[in-house]
Amino acid sequence: MVKLTSLYSGSHGNCTLIQSAESNILVDAGFTYNTLKRYLNEVGLTPSDITAILITHEHGDHIGALSGWAQHNDTPVFAHRLCAPSVESKCGITGVQRFDDGFRVGDVSVDFVKCSHDASYCCGYRFYDGYNYVASVTDTGTVTEQLEEFLLPCSIVQIESNHDEDMLVRGNYPYQLKRRILSDNGHLSNRQASVLIDKLLNGNVRDIVLAHISENNNTHELAFAEAMKVFRNRHIEEGRQVRLHLAYQYNRSKTIE
Repeated sequence: MVKLTSLYSGSHGNCTLIQSAESNILVDAGFTYNTLKRYLNEVGLTPSDITAILITHEHGDHIGALSGWAQHNDTPVFAHRLCAPSVESKCGITGVQRFDDGFRVGDVSVDFVKCSHDASYCCGYRFYDGYNYVASVTDTGTVTEQLEEFLLPCSIVQIESNHDEDMLVRGNYPYQLKRRILSDNGHLSNRQASVLIDKLLNGNVRDIVLAHISENNNTHELAFAEAMKVFRNRHIEEGRQVRLHLAYQYNRSKTIE
């Protein structure tokens, strides 16, 4: 069974651990190399245990540790062919493995979905080991039918619930930054995430992780409460039929399997 652990998630750094019977895969490598090593140590892993690193896009909170990692390890790094040149340029590395179709990492099949974000190319990933589908999709400003269909087979889904719209609008971010976050190439709000959750409840989902929660324009309580409205409207008991989890910027979340 594929398992998911959010090592850390937020505006400053992101990294998710995907584990199967034979593989340990990182989705993104934010923060610094030493920070990432410390979080891996918390789950009993070292960099040598990592089978591959999959990059969603080239923004710093998703690749900050990659340069230091590459200096000490020869772990395969994967990025979409339209994203890989930016990753190599920003991190000063070479040899990023390019893809534009599904691929395998060890015993896991990997496919991807395009996200709507202001990067050279941004994608979310889905993993399948023959038993269950697990997906992690953050950094998208809008939810498409393609994204919904991509997530419906999954038993574990990590999505972003980045901001509370009122907090963002009333906050002290510059106008242009507010526009970027609220745009179709920005991030999902709590409200948008709840609409997606409502769709997911028609599929196979049993665990939902709310991730990439803004420290300045959101709270974990607000994100959780907005999602819980969907559960109540659908007469679904959280924790029994479907479990709702939160990812944190500075704390590892529990492993979901």
